[in-house]
Amino acid sequence: MASTRDLSRASVESLGLLMNIASAGQHLWRPQEAGAVLRHLLDASLQPLLAAGHAPNVPRLMNAAARLGLRTIRDLLHHPSPPVELLRASKQFAKACIDHSDNPVPKEVAFMLYYASIVAARLRCNCRITSLPDTTLSEGLHWALRQTWLDDETRALIAAGLENFTGQTV
Repeated sequence: MASTRDLSRASVESLGLLMNIASAGQHLWRPQEAGAVLRHLLDASLQPLLAAGHAPNVPRLMNAAARLGLRTIRDLLHHPSPPVELLRASKQFAKACIDHSDNPVPKEVAFMLYYASIVAARLRCNCRITSLPDTTLSEGLHWALRQTWLDDETRALIAAGLENFTGQTV
């Protein structure tokens, strides 16, 4: 039987710590849960992503996605020729998740989507959708490849991006 704790018996210090964590917007995710969160995010529908990322002309973008059979973020990132506007929206959504501490998406997962969107745009559309210098981007891609929770498909995308930007293989 699982035990439960009665918060009325908690110390003032413990409650204060809990309140500080909640108000600081820190996530209580364990590192091993990041992979599950990423998989869930990648399998999410594109439409909420576009709306949350404040993409211009969402109906037009959704029509373009439908014509290409793009239903999820995973479909978008791994399509051989995705619309660059959708990749920009994906990057903007990830950036909004990173910038807002009250966002439910863990920052490390948001960073992964951010980098994957940038790489997909460079590799598949030959388009630069970030102002990050390649050296900074390479550091981020190295970080991404060190994450044990990264799925194989996205790992391959990130590795191809790193090779393309720097000539380094992993």
